[in-house]
Amino acid sequence: MVRAPWKIVALLGFCHAVSDCTAGYLLGGYGFQRTWYDSGAMLLLYNVLAFGGQLPWAVWIDRKGWHRSSLSISLVLMALSMVLVGSLEGDWVVPLAVFLAGNASALFHVSGGGMVLHATQGNAGAAGLFAGPGVIGLAVGGWLAWQSWEVHLILAAVLILAWLVQSQLEIQSVQLESGSQEQHGLDHHDFAMLLVLLIIAMRSAIWTMWEQIMHGDYEMWFSVAVAASFGKILGGFLAIRWGLGRWVMMTLASSSLLLQFGESNPYLLLGGVALLQSSTGPALSMLSRTLPQQPATASAMGLGLAIAAGGLPFLLGWEMDPFWTMPVLAVGLLLLGLLARFKSGAFTR
Repeated sequence: MVRAPWKIVALLGFCHAVSDCTAGYLLGGYGFQRTWYDSGAMLLLYNVLAFGGQLPWAVWIDRKGWHRSSLSISLVLMALSMVLVGSLEGDWVVPLAVFLAGNASALFHVSGGGMVLHATQGNAGAAGLFAGPGVIGLAVGGWLAWQSWEVHLILAAVLILAWLVQSQLEIQSVQLESGSQEQHGLDHHDFAMLLVLLIIAMRSAIWTMWEQIMHGDYEMWFSVAVAASFGKILGGFLAIRWGLGRWVMMTLASSSLLLQFGESNPYLLLGGVALLQSSTGPALSMLSRTLPQQPATASAMGLGLAIAAGGLPFLLGWEMDPFWTMPVLAVGLLLLGLLARFKSGAFTR
């Protein structure tokens, strides 16, 4: 049995990379073979399920207490999506595979994230280590599809192996202490402000990355993936040193500024992505202490809710606001938030 919390984090981080790699391979392979309309429809379906579905699944998982079984189901469903695409033909195969993969991704993120938060008592560094490998896996999966490598069954086998290994996990049921709002640095006012900041930054990131895809700059995709992974992993540990709330507020506001100009400057883009993703671990840590009995829900809010909300305007075809609107709003929210929290003496942890 695997007992050490950091071994659990490492194993679940590896499972995260494999799961997202499979999703990237599935969507990338279909996108390179079909028209833009068809591939766009599958991409939309996946994202609605994978990100929009996280919160509903998380509420249900926390209510039932089925974190372990949900993680197992997610890996099996993702493997099944590969078996379908790799061994069957027909117009129904890919839509069904994407449906399975989208739900599998939603289940994995909330159950795996919840298990990490439980095993490490909401440690921000551990949360970042769990989240970091996912984006690398996604990029690798897209690259494998771009190279037209037939690895469907290999990925399915690795997923089944990951399922077998994670079934040996032994995680003690660690109950996080709720404490006071000052101890968390996250009350309702803070949560609303952080969510708005995250949506602003995420909307900018999604829009900018879309521009990169349209220009066919796949090499930049790998650079972005490395920057995002590095930011997630390092950000959690830095936030522990400098204060979770302050780190999240400042990185989200600064990333929204950098991402506004990232389309024409790759260094600003990479810096903005790294800063944006560095807020993942500390945000999950704060959310886990705000929702001590609902780790999957905390994971869904930190990993899925803001991405879904930030991508909604783009998916609906709304135009971006003038270039100065988002940075001004982000800085304004940052200044108001810091003033209110420092004046009250909170946001120090």
